[in-house]
Amino acid sequence: MGARVQNKFFQSKLFDETRLSPLADAIAEIAVRESPWRRAFLSQIAPQSGDVIIEIGCGRGELTMLMAAAAPGATIIAIDADENAIAQAVERANVASTQVRFIRGDARDLPQLTAAWAPNKIVSSLLMHGMRAHEQMIILRAARSALRKGGALHCAEYGVQSTALMRTLLRAFQGIEITDARALTKLMRDAGFQAVDESRRIDSATGTVSLFSGRTEF
Repeated sequence: MGARVQNKFFQSKLFDETRLSPLADAIAEIAVRESPWRRAFLSQIAPQSGDVIIEIGCGRGELTMLMAAAAPGATIIAIDADENAIAQAVERANVASTQVRFIRGDARDLPQLTAAWAPNKIVSSLLMHGMRAHEQMIILRAARSALRKGGALHCAEYGVQSTALMRTLLRAFQGIEITDARALTKLMRDAGFQAVDESRRIDSATGTVSLFSGRTEF
């Protein structure tokens, strides 16, 4: 699977050269921050006081901070394999005086990384769309094993692109083409999740993002 399981956001050929990386980072930051899907995803996750939420592939902590602000009484553990991303997320949390635990680790090791917390929600955003199906299955099974009974997995991923413009944006910024969101819902069911649903499709600055959810058995 490579050195890390990561959000491959903006790793397209448009930004291959090092000299363009500052521009890529700036565009990515704006697009991610302003995308309407993130607020809709937060509403789906519905973080509440008392929740134990694990975020995998937290990146720079954009969604992490939204969840922490929405539910100050929740326990939030954010995991990413990228040391630089974790450092930036920690800095963001410190500036916001937000209490979040950050862990450098691989999503494949979720059961071991989160054994002390027994999460009732696991969250990922734009994490798996660049992976092969068997790699996605590894992540999904790890999430299934880490969740407590009746827990929920929430995923935001590039799915069916609703218009030609969205397909063009996805190809331009991601260098990929995704046409069928049913593949992820099937993988979630095969990994042992129940009540699997693609609840919404939301157009963003980089393509159409689908919101998925599934639950473990009670």
